[in-house]
Amino acid sequence: MINLLAKLKSLISSFGFKNVLIACLVLAVVGLGWLSWWSPNPVDVQGLLSNLEKRLTEQHQKEILDRDGRIRELSNRLVVSDSKLKALQKRLAEVKDETIVPPTTNKELRDRFIALGFTPK
Repeated sequence: MINLLAKLKSLISSFGFKNVLIACLVLAVVGLGWLSWWSPNPVDVQGLLSNLEKRLTEQHQKEILDRDGRIRELSNRLVVSDSKLKALQKRLAEVKDETIVPPTTNKELRDRFIALGFTPK
């Protein structure tokens, strides 16, 4: 490392310190000039922005369609569920109004079980 610094110092001294400094300044001015004149093309930026907008709009439309389909499906299921609930509530009201007499004999108990679909042994 020290040897490399010594070689660099001898190289600079052989060209002359002023000459090396002038060359560095000229390179810096040329580099800064190139950087100040370079700018991205605004048409390309506008094209990229419009493509991004189009892509995001399409993606958003797809999400909206998916959600609308899901909403329709759930609302259909809700209608079916509501109709089943109303039928069950109506049946419950009918059952509540009936007077149920407990069975008095074993034969009557067996007949009720058979009517409900349970076959006693």
